[in-house]
Amino acid sequence: MGRVLLVVEGPTEQAALQQPDVATQCFSLGFSVHPKVVGKPGHKGGVRSFQRVLPEIVALLRQEPQAKVSTLFDFYALPLADWPGYPQSDVLPPVQAVSLIEAGMTAAVVNAIPNLMPGRFIPYIQLFEFEALLFADPRAMARAFGNPALEATFAGIVATCGGCEAIDDRPTTAPSKRIEANFPAYKKGRGMNAHAPIILGQIARTNWPQLLTACPRFGSWLNQLP
Repeated sequence: MGRVLLVVEGPTEQAALQQPDVATQCFSLGFSVHPKVVGKPGHKGGVRSFQRVLPEIVALLRQEPQAKVSTLFDFYALPLADWPGYPQSDVLPPVQAVSLIEAGMTAAVVNAIPNLMPGRFIPYIQLFEFEALLFADPRAMARAFGNPALEATFAGIVATCGGCEAIDDRPTTAPSKRIEANFPAYKKGRGMNAHAPIILGQIARTNWPQLLTACPRFGSWLNQLP
């Protein structure tokens, strides 16, 4: 069983990936995932710059030479000014832009560790936001929010945008913003009542294949981790 050390954007992602049912699905793929929020202990999360992220990635790669290291950052609101691939990525369609940035991240890590074994660092940036994954199962979302009528609303958002990973990155229509617009009590974080971990855990327990189909870029990333 391989170990994957994961630098994540915030406590919401950390808590969601630590859900027992999510861990079970990762085990079935052949790895265990160990998420760490970017920044110093106690930091509430958020990616401030690539220059702050790079040392953490390098430290984890050196800390466990047998483990793989990856990332889970949102493309939405990513501070691109010092990110590899910028400004070239700024004029590309989102999927191409993210791929260019990920390639730049790999190049920067290899530059920092020239003898790094290929495949040990696998960068990943989520289009467009972590909450896009929740839209893979609108029914699970509606149940978690205690409002069955929201299932049709969330399904309609997916259909209108052309897929979960196509829900856009504008300040009022990013995935989390759409959730908040329809359910203002939406809670982020890792508390007992935080909604994202609950919903992702439910999807992992009952509808994992649907998640991988609805979010193919996310599924492709997971398949690279074993």
